[in-house]
Amino acid sequence: MRIISDFRDYYDCVQGMGVDLETVYLRKKEEYALTEFPFPKFRCYASQSDNWFIKFNEYIIGFCGKIYPMLEVHYSRWEDPVACFSVEDVDKCVEAHYRDKHVAAYQWNPKNKHRWKHFTYWPHNQRRKDVQKFFQACADEQDRHAELFHAHPIFVARYDGSTKMSITYNDELKPLGFIRRFDPYTAFQEIYMFMCNMAKPDKPIPKVSDADMVTAKGFNKWSFRKEPRKK
Repeated sequence: MRIISDFRDYYDCVQGMGVDLETVYLRKKEEYALTEFPFPKFRCYASQSDNWFIKFNEYIIGFCGKIYPMLEVHYSRWEDPVACFSVEDVDKCVEAHYRDKHVAAYQWNPKNKHRWKHFTYWPHNQRRKDVQKFFQACADEQDRHAELFHAHPIFVARYDGSTKMSITYNDELKPLGFIRRFDPYTAFQEIYMFMCNMAKPDKPIPKVSDADMVTAKGFNKWSFRKEPRKK
């Protein structure tokens, strides 16, 4: 597969191992504003006090027919954000960059009544149970957005908690840390197979009636008995 693009992505290096010149991926970014966000939403807004800060941005990465949710965690006013592709990734980020009282509040659950004193140290709708619910909702919709892949193997939908929502086809995946989900070789192969299927879609199997199928298989009303002879 040849990739024609005005930018480089992390899987482009695989082309050096040999390419199929007949399959071409014209990777040109196309960005569109959205009036409605068609994916599960997470409460992405900033919360801060004198000694701590937290903000989430939501990304839905469409890759070769499936969606992969990502929460970008801004854990400080100065440090780079952390890309999290699972609830376990968010757990590690929170545990690594926040104090024990904040971690306890993040893990707080209404069933754990003895932790009520930690209630004010973390936004009530950005806790672990909410993160887990978000990723599970996206997993349930894994294969329900096939119409968005009618002409492009990649898209990135963005939601930051405001009214600004967008989707960018053929977007760059390297800044989003997508290499943690697919290594360069696997990502290239997935895109290559997707483009091949677009160029040469499978032909639909024609429907055959029962009567025609019986005839095609060589069966008739005399298949298991002798035909009558003329006298």
